Parts: sequence; C-alpha cells; structure tokens
Amino acid sequence: MKSYYSKPTLTRNISSQALNNLELYKNAYDLIKSKPGNMTPGTDGKTLDGISIKKITKLRDAVINWEYKCNPTKRIYIPKANGKLRPLGIPSIMDKILQVVIKMLIEPKCEEIFHPNSFGFRPKRSVHHALLEVRSMMGITWMIEGDIKGYFDNIDHQLLAKLITERLNPDRTIMGLI
Repeated sequence: MKSYYSKPTLTRNISSQALNNLELYKNAYDLIKSKPGNMTPGTDGKTLDGISIKKITKLRDAVINWEYKCNPTKRIYIPKANGKLRPLGIPSIMDKILQVVIKMLIEPKCEEIFHPNSFGFRPKRSVHHALLEVRSMMGITWMIEGDIKGYFDNIDHQLLAKLITERLNPDRTIMGLI
C-alpha cells in the first residue's frame, strides 16, 4: 500500500515528557468538571465530586511509571430521534481525565495535518462551518449527505494505530496510552 505522506523523521513529534507536568492534568480536570455529562459515574461508580489534587497526582505518577490501568467502559443506550437507541460509552473519571490529557497533547499535531475542509470533531469547527464552506462553492447543483453506520464500532484499530504512528510519530509511552 502506497502512502501519500512522507515517512516520519527520527525525532518524535509528540513526547511523553509533558505527562510529568501536573498542571496538564489539572487543566484536563478543569475542562471536564463543569460539563453535566461528566458527573455520570463510570464502572468504578465514582464522579468528579471526589477528585482532589492528591488523586490527580496519583494518576500522573501511575501514568509516568507505566502503572496506570484503564477501567472498563460503562455502556448505556440513549434514545435517538428516530426511536432507535445509540450506544454510549462512559469511562471512569480518571480515564476521562487521562483521555483529555492525551487529547491536549496530540490535537495540535493532528490539526497540522488535517485537511482544511475537514470539520467533524475538531476544535472551533462544526457542521455550520461545513455548510458555510459548501455555500461558498460555485457550480454545486446537488449534494449527498451520508453517515457510516457503526463507524466508530468497526474502525480497524491496527490501521488507526499505524496511521497515528506514521503521521504523529508519538513516543512509545504516548502510543501505549492511545
């Protein structure tokens, strides 16, 4: 399979050294603490209410010492407008914090390589931005909107890991956490 992208250099684009920074974990906590959905307990039964600096420090130490073990994700189903149910995974609180930490580390590098006309699940972009982009296009007479059923349930994780390694070039600690 031919790659459309150049091979990574020997330097790491994303280093795990930032994982030593306790402020990164505090910032991650601050980003999720006020969102109501993050008060839903995961499989460990805990919520953000009981989080202290001591627990955040313990999380950081476990991550940098390769001792952190992710918890199973709680699966619930929420109703959709069409009457069907959509599966939703609820991670434990510590897993949520760590996920935000990893997102904070890799997102800037992802933004460098994403196509400017890519709008899904990106910061400061939405479906409204995509519609504005389409509206500015000349000569468009029709458009097809689609949705890949079960995309996130069926994505090839080995292929995704290979692409992350090739394009983002994280060190082994970051890749192990991903």
